[in-house]
Amino acid sequence: MKPLPVCIYDVAPQRATLPYTILREVSVEANDTKDGRSDFDFGYVEVQHYAATRIKVAEMARDARLALDRAAEAVYNTITVVSISFETQNSDAEEIENNIQHVKEQTYKVITR
Repeated sequence: MKPLPVCIYDVAPQRATLPYTILREVSVEANDTKDGRSDFDFGYVEVQHYAATRIKVAEMARDARLALDRAAEAVYNTITVVSISFETQNSDAEEIENNIQHVKEQTYKVITR
């Protein structure tokens, strides 16, 4: 079994060891019912993958999409995740301390109840 990349929330520490993934909440919007409180929220989550090679970062992005896109409804810590859908993906490369890091940024729409 291959080791999984480290998953970090919001910001990676300086000198984080590659590969790693950052999860970040981008926004949350209430479903406007125009009558009473909202039963659903629409959230957007950004998943940023960092690796030393294009091949590895592409593999990480593919694996995340396979795991998250259209995942079955589930309950996590009393929050029901109704659906997760893949929205967008961008690629980039960054030079940090004379080392190239390949990056794939994915955005997912998350509907919760």
